[in-house]
Amino acid sequence: MPSTEESPQVLLQWNAWPARQNPAQAMLACLVIVALGVAVGFLAGDWFWGALAVLVLAVSLNRYLLPSSYTIDEKGISVSHPIRRQRMEFDQAKRFLTSSTGGFLSTRTRASRLDSMIGIELLFGDHRQEAIEILRDRVSPSAQVQAEGVIAP
Repeated sequence: MPSTEESPQVLLQWNAWPARQNPAQAMLACLVIVALGVAVGFLAGDWFWGALAVLVLAVSLNRYLLPSSYTIDEKGISVSHPIRRQRMEFDQAKRFLTSSTGGFLSTRTRASRLDSMIGIELLFGDHRQEAIEILRDRVSPSAQVQAEGVIAP
């Protein structure tokens, strides 16, 4: 039986790809990764360990080196990174932080070591102001909204 529930209306959708926005920095990061891989391979005496080091470093920088897509709809935000997909409904958001490079949505009111696993890191790219306005309007009224290190009313 088909679902009668409609998909929420998309309010904003964008892609963020930091490496593409700063190709010189991305090239430097790739050169450092390869150099470290060669050094590990040389020190370990086996190319396998060098290749493994390159792979681990590249995977750890996947959000920088590869594009991520963000979708804000009426009910929440969805993020698709190369390795992980996340979704958070607005009523789950307890804390919204912004900085000069992006933002962070958390289901916890206080900072925690679990933040990186349960929160959503946001890279706004060229849609910074529009995304912040939509998120501020939609997150739970009881959520703490913090911009650039200052808690906003």
